[in-house]
Amino acid sequence: FARARPFWLGLLSLLCGGLLWQLARVNAWDLQPVIHGPFSLARSLPEFVIGMLAYRVYRSGRWPRFFRTDSAFAVTGATILALCVIVSSDLAIVALLPALLLAASVNAGRVRAALNGRVIGFLGEISYSLYMIHYFCIGMVIAAGHWFDASPSNVAMFVTSLCVSVALATVVSRGVEYPARALLRDIPLIRSPARSA
Repeated sequence: FARARPFWLGLLSLLCGGLLWQLARVNAWDLQPVIHGPFSLARSLPEFVIGMLAYRVYRSGRWPRFFRTDSAFAVTGATILALCVIVSSDLAIVALLPALLLAASVNAGRVRAALNGRVIGFLGEISYSLYMIHYFCIGMVIAAGHWFDASPSNVAMFVTSLCVSVALATVVSRGVEYPARALLRDIPLIRSPARSA
C-alpha cells in the first residue's frame, strides 16, 4: 500500500466498494448479521482495506480544505449518527466513516483541541484492543448477571460492560497488541520503507 500507484489504489477502492455493495444487497442492505463464516471476511477485509486507503489519502494531502474546518467534522458526524437510526443504512455509514476520520485527523479548529485531550488519546491507544475484546466482555457481563441471578437495568449493564471492556483492553493493548506490533515491524517482508532506510 505504501508503494502502490494511485491507479491501482483507485481500482482497489472500486473493488472493495463493489464487494461491500454486493454483500449488502444480498442481505437486505444490512451488514450487521454478517459476522460469522467466510462472508464475515468478505465484509471486514474490504472495510480494513478502505481504512488503509483512507490513510493514503491523508498522507497525500490531496483533500479539500473544507475537511480542516469544524463544520466538516460536525456535518459528517451528525450524518453518520442520523444514519445509525435508519434501518439498512450500513453501506452509507461505511462510505462516510473515512470522511469522518479525515475530518478528525486534519482538523485545524476546536475539534483538534478536543481530540488531543488525554482521555481521547488514551482511548485511541487502546481502541484496537477494545475493538477486539469488547464483544467478549459484553457476553461476560451478561453471563455474570445470570450466574448471580441478577436483573440489572440496561444502563447498569452498559456501564459495567464499558468499564470491563476498557480495563481489559488496557491490559491487552499493553501486554499483547503493542509487543506483537513491535515483533511484526521487525519482519523484513512487511517492514515499512521508512524503517528499512
